[in-house]
Amino acid sequence: MDELDRLVPTHFSSRAEVVRTAVAAWLEGRRAAALDERYVAAYADKPPNLDEIDSGRMGGPAQVSASSAWEDLDW
Repeated sequence: MDELDRLVPTHFSSRAEVVRTAVAAWLEGRRAAALDERYVAAYADKPPNLDEIDSGRMGGPAQVSASSAWEDLDW
């Protein structure tokens, strides 16, 4: 609880605000993880082929060619 109390004067107006903020972030993380799981399950069921990636038919906002799709990943 001491750590919680140290957050209040510098970052939050009350302990309740700290708890509300933490719970909201946790719930958002759970929603994002559930969405990620749905995407993984959908792609496992029917992964896109290279023609779909090249033509931009994947439904995403950016149209990326198959050869450049992996270039910005930090391997």
